[in-house]
Amino acid sequence: MATLRIAADPAVCESLYGLDRSVRVATAATLLDADESHIRQLLREGELEGHRLGKRGVRISVASIEAYRQRGIIQPATKRSAPKAAKPAPVTAAHREALAALREMGVLAQPAVTKPTTRRRG
Repeated sequence: MATLRIAADPAVCESLYGLDRSVRVATAATLLDADESHIRQLLREGELEGHRLGKRGVRISVASIEAYRQRGIIQPATKRSAPKAAKPAPVTAAHREALAALREMGVLAQPAVTKPTTRRRG
């Protein structure tokens, strides 16, 4: 007797014998342009449908992702701003002396001397 075998990429086929396709949390995060922790929160709140696969694996139904998109609840992920640069320490007399000593030793280059420019008013 011949056995029917189906070779299909699960990422391409929508369903196989009535089973909904499911994706990992990372893939769902990519599809929704969100962070993985946000996807897990949506699962806990019931906004997305998913199931456990073993002890750690979580799979999310693609149909629930599409339904979530169509409900229009998606809030695009915001880029986190870079931390603000620390303000430089105020220049003290000890700092100036240390810089002068380093210049004398040849560790630091001498600062370029520039003439102050005057602006012409026209």
